[in-house]
Amino acid sequence: MNAFTRRGRNAAGLILACLLSPLCLAACVRTKSDTAPELPPPPVVTGVSRVLMPAAGGQTIPLPRLMDDAITLWKPLNKREQRLPVTKIPVDLNRSYNKTVHGLSAAEHDSMRRYLYRLTHDSRDLTVRVLSRAQTYLPVVVEGVKRMGLPPEIACLPLVESAFEPQSVSSAGAAGLWQLMPQTARDFGLKVTNTEDERFNVRKATEAATSYLAYLYERFKNWPLALAAYNCGEGKMQKALEQSGCSTLDSLIAYCRDVAPERRPLKEETLRFVPQFAAAVMAMTNARLLGLPPSPLMDETPRAVIKKTESRLSLVGRYDNSESPASNPTQSMRKR
Repeated sequence: MNAFTRRGRNAAGLILACLLSPLCLAACVRTKSDTAPELPPPPVVTGVSRVLMPAAGGQTIPLPRLMDDAITLWKPLNKREQRLPVTKIPVDLNRSYNKTVHGLSAAEHDSMRRYLYRLTHDSRDLTVRVLSRAQTYLPVVVEGVKRMGLPPEIACLPLVESAFEPQSVSSAGAAGLWQLMPQTARDFGLKVTNTEDERFNVRKATEAATSYLAYLYERFKNWPLALAAYNCGEGKMQKALEQSGCSTLDSLIAYCRDVAPERRPLKEETLRFVPQFAAAVMAMTNARLLGLPPSPLMDETPRAVIKKTESRLSLVGRYDNSESPASNPTQSMRKR
């Protein structure tokens, strides 16, 4: 065999090897992938920023959902609203409202009045629609508040939480009229599983939420702290009090305003929560005065308290104005 023949065969062998190499690699990859563990399926996207995810082990639901009304009414005050003179709010605070929530500073009262102005002026049409929707659920809510022995104004809390939309779900996974988180709902007797979520049941959610609020009042001993803890969680509130050395919401808010944002123990959402709640109470208990859809339940209930306390929104104790929540409020509560 001459040199030219050998060279030809070697060249052919190299060409054949080059052609077969990709096929061998592909076969190896296929063989390897056959034994590799399967990757989890990607999340199902249902729209912009709307990904289906389990609510902490609960029912798979789209997040967020039906929160537009609540977000619009309670988003942070813009620069124009922050400069708004509080004297423009047409409410006589010196008579019925100067004790809206004991323990709020003058600055937080001004914030409350500016939110009330939004409810009654800038977002008036939306407020009218939301309060009209509220009439469907208020009988159940007021009944639950009375049964637990809470101040009647607590029935206004769903206006801040969900704008009275019982099917709402927040981006954090809170759900229902009272915006209960999955574990809190379970702790207070609700079913939150992969097949059933009782946070969307208005009556059952009201029982759980009012039990939780009674527990928070029993733990923190005053309503401003209890309400703020409802927003951020009792654990975070307890840590904030320990870190700041404060004992009232007024002093805690002042502490948070004085330190750098990254060092604040509470988020801005919690700092403005009680002023927002106070604005919601004013709107709902003075609907006729403000030209909003009247609610006989909320218009009449607080007046019975005024006769005893001379203050519509004192929030100092039970519905019957005793100094503590209803007896044995922990019967349906988690054990601590």
